[in-house]
Amino acid sequence: MDQSAHLQFSPATFDRAGSGVIQGLFTFGLFLLLYIVWLLPDVIVYVPFLLVGLVGAYVVFHYPLLNLSVVLSLFVLIVDFEEGIQIREVFYGLYYLSFLTHWFVTRLFIRRQVVFQRFEDKILIVFLFLITISLFVTLLFDGTLSAARGEWISLSLLAFYFPIREAITEYRHGLMVILIVIAWIGFFVLIRNVFMYREILLSATYAYQITHGRAVTNEGLLLVPAMLALVFYLFSDGLTARASLLIAFLFFLAGLILTQSRGYWVAFLIGGGFLFLLVPRKYKVKLLSTGFLAGGLILGLGIIFLGDFVLIVVSGLLDRFLSIGSASFADISLINRFLESKAVLAKIIQNPILGYGMGVPYSVYDITYELTVTKSFVHNGYIALWYKFGLWGLSMILLFFGFVMYRAYAVFRFDSGVTIARVCCLGVLACFAAFAVSANTSNPFYNNDLMFIYALLAGIAGGCYTLSCNRLTK
Repeated sequence: MDQSAHLQFSPATFDRAGSGVIQGLFTFGLFLLLYIVWLLPDVIVYVPFLLVGLVGAYVVFHYPLLNLSVVLSLFVLIVDFEEGIQIREVFYGLYYLSFLTHWFVTRLFIRRQVVFQRFEDKILIVFLFLITISLFVTLLFDGTLSAARGEWISLSLLAFYFPIREAITEYRHGLMVILIVIAWIGFFVLIRNVFMYREILLSATYAYQITHGRAVTNEGLLLVPAMLALVFYLFSDGLTARASLLIAFLFFLAGLILTQSRGYWVAFLIGGGFLFLLVPRKYKVKLLSTGFLAGGLILGLGIIFLGDFVLIVVSGLLDRFLSIGSASFADISLINRFLESKAVLAKIIQNPILGYGMGVPYSVYDITYELTVTKSFVHNGYIALWYKFGLWGLSMILLFFGFVMYRAYAVFRFDSGVTIARVCCLGVLACFAAFAVSANTSNPFYNNDLMFIYALLAGIAGGCYTLSCNRLTK
């Protein structure tokens, strides 16, 4: 008998071995926990939560779709921007890295699946590999590894594209689960921002504090559900569904407006214009009428929730909206970003191919504080990619998202009828059109929330395209 045959393991063998390893680690963790509690009795209050977490992790890792929905939904733990590293951020970081590691190991080495099927799949995985080894470039150009770590974590969230795409293609309700996750995260951000804005209004002592009050966090996590709700509203027929989607759209759009982020206001309008160009003629009138209806209803909501503050708030919002046209030469913050881009481009010219790596600082004169500052963050997303990863990194990201948009367009253009997949892909196209604009002034490749929502949108497009191809081949 060929002895090499004894070295071949079936998936069932790996599953049993994996379960044994998990049980062994679980037992070891219990003994380790008891030892820690014995040395640090003050932390005993956290023991029940830790035990529940361990049991929960053991359960969800046996159900892939449940595991994916949990890890995506718990992203709300890290949507806040706080100084330092929070315990919940450590927990989520360990969870999502464990999830991705488990997913790739089981698919590539145990099930021997072809994970990287299409051109964009290969581009993305090579890009993620190259940015990881580019940490040596960071050291070469005297960058800081702590800053590079944060940037790497943000970009690594793009790896969620692969399990999201698989969930949509392998599970009957996979696409609906992803849409529910997007809605859940959007509502979480909306409610949190409303409470933040309420605190601003209640603590204001002068009118300008009300007109300039902003809940400016996670705008992208509000833009996406607003756009998707709008698209589904356009194509829905049932009265209950239309009413529910219209209400959801109004609340998400109102939340986006309250951020007072002009870049995302313009981005949403661009996305809406892109949507107007793509939809059939009978939906164009509906889209325009929805815009006017939304304006009136949002004003009504403002009167209900803001009361006496509504006139002051509306005047402040109008003033900020009307300032968009003069922002390029009158807004000191935007001018600063232009000067920042100019300084970074000067460095790019010296090293356009390789790039400088993540966490490598540059210097620029800040006209707000009237001094030269040294930092690694670049507001323009495209220039930031070029500066950090050279032409290779910029090209790979543009190619990846270019192919993702092509897949979404193919589903919308060639699928027949009004299907969830087709409507989703139209929403994906509108969202990416919007983000393509906002990336000029708000770097998405540095922020966890935007890379996370980018991965969800890309996974939706990839999964829906696979479903469409499967239907055509049957």
